[in-house]
Amino acid sequence: MSTIHAIYTQQLPLSANLADKIFSASNYWKPDATSHHINNKTNVLLAKASLFNTPHSQNDNVYRDPTSNNIISANARLDNRAELAQQLAISEQDLQLLSDGELILKCYQQWGESTPKQLLGDFVFIIWDEQKQKLFCARDQMGVKVLYYCSNDKGTMVSNEHNAFFTTQWQPKKIKERWLVEQLWNQGPSAFESPCHGIAVLPAAHSMVVSVNGLQLKRYWSLEVKNDWQGWDDEALIDELTTRFKRSVTARLQSNYPISCELSEGLDSNGIAGHAAKILADQPLYTLSYQCQLLSDDNRAVWEKTYHDIFAMHQLHANIQPLWETQKPGTQKTENPLLRQAQQQGMLMSLHNGQTDYFHLTQQQQSRVLLSGWGGDHCVSAPGNYYEDELFSQGRWLTLQQLIKDKLKRGRGTTPFKAWLHLVVKHHFPSLYHTLQHHRNGLERALWRRATASPLRPKYIKKYRLKQQLKQFINGYQRTSVRGYEDRELFEIGLEKRMMMHEQSARAYRIEYRFPLLDVPLLELAYNMPPHLKMYHGTERYMFRRVLEGVTTPRIQWRRKADVDHPNFDKTELPIDNDDFLQHFQHYLDLEKLHAKTEEMQWYRRQLLPFLKAYASTSEA
Repeated sequence: MSTIHAIYTQQLPLSANLADKIFSASNYWKPDATSHHINNKTNVLLAKASLFNTPHSQNDNVYRDPTSNNIISANARLDNRAELAQQLAISEQDLQLLSDGELILKCYQQWGESTPKQLLGDFVFIIWDEQKQKLFCARDQMGVKVLYYCSNDKGTMVSNEHNAFFTTQWQPKKIKERWLVEQLWNQGPSAFESPCHGIAVLPAAHSMVVSVNGLQLKRYWSLEVKNDWQGWDDEALIDELTTRFKRSVTARLQSNYPISCELSEGLDSNGIAGHAAKILADQPLYTLSYQCQLLSDDNRAVWEKTYHDIFAMHQLHANIQPLWETQKPGTQKTENPLLRQAQQQGMLMSLHNGQTDYFHLTQQQQSRVLLSGWGGDHCVSAPGNYYEDELFSQGRWLTLQQLIKDKLKRGRGTTPFKAWLHLVVKHHFPSLYHTLQHHRNGLERALWRRATASPLRPKYIKKYRLKQQLKQFINGYQRTSVRGYEDRELFEIGLEKRMMMHEQSARAYRIEYRFPLLDVPLLELAYNMPPHLKMYHGTERYMFRRVLEGVTTPRIQWRRKADVDHPNFDKTELPIDNDDFLQHFQHYLDLEKLHAKTEEMQWYRRQLLPFLKAYASTSEA
């Protein structure tokens, strides 16, 4: 894990003092080492602050190739090092001496701007091409790592540390009103972005060239329909899925320090934890579950049912070691992690306290890697939603009727009459369908009800067309195919946004998030699996349940999601006990409405208060 930076300018004198300002942006997470290279002839500076958490990161500093004079600063964890070495004719012995950044630079010298297409793993990197006098940057396919950029009259600065733009005075910290209003509306866009004017985010699966000719962005990868597995039978496909999943988990266990893993009752985290535990063998795997509450006589009635399956995983794998929060619920910590996050990263992101508790416990075990199942049910463990729509559109009536019956037996569907009526109205009377969806008790109605009750002043709702945006967002939920559902989940409703919140917040605790279920080869296969393996005889997530064979308990493997119930602390009332910080928002919020004791306002206060307090403490705008 590293923070990487580059400045390309024709205006400013480059000096070590500028590098010092860049590095000061990373002081909050205490890097193991810093490095930089300045080329005064071309007015280019590359810098890097490093955390050494993998075998190949020990020497992964800013690197200059002595032959080409090309320079690289990279934040990368490559999964296909051996394959790349074979293509580049690098011996196994020499490969062991190469950091991931140096290997990427060798790839660039072979393939140029096509290099990102050859890489698998989580990465962002910046290369200075001496011969062509340009910066070449790229971000991994799913956007697990982030890269910001800012061009102004000084030149161009690129960094994955948001605060570096301010410590260098490259860009003033001026918050976009549109961004602030959308946060206060609490129905913001799904795309991840900088809250500040002038700072943009390089999109996932994109590369960027910076030269005297300006900026050029280019997409190098998309998740596509492929025929690579045409003719494979169901068992062969599931075997290949299992192989790729194991490979993905194994690749993300690279660490010089103990591994930690989120572990809920869900299939995704159980699959990752189970396979990781088997691979690690005698090495400990630290797990974090919900509020990490250690059972006692006081809370046993609340938590015992919730932790039933988690305890079963501990019994199944001897090296799984749960981490428990020793503080009693409600005990005040010495610092506010949310506020620390906002202040030290120079970026405002709302993240619930439970997540920062994970970071705290992980850090106590000297762990620098945290595995997450986030993103799994977006594709790899997708439930097969809208398979009925596919069958209806294809006129496969008998198969559809059997699926409806199978789902009802499993308790996941409705009566055949209601199911058929739903499909007929949806496909033949779409206007009526949207009207009915708006009025039924479901996600769409809940989102609209919250929006209607928003304490945001009407003039800002109208100014930024927030109701129109929400309507478009809600309508986007309606799909007619399994693949359409996965497209929405992966790319339209905030997967990247949540990953970035996790990744950048964990950095404050010197922890790197890794997401095995967002592995590109695994995604490409899962995306192209036939829909009947995702909804098999009424069993949702069927193909991924098969991947769990032998690494979790049969109950976890085959149960319905609704079988598990856990305490909902979101219903806890959060009163506004200090109104001083609200002066920052009196032009935007109806404060009298915000204090109302309605269910909607309670929800808004739970969602908004941590953000409001952090913003009021850190904003310069």
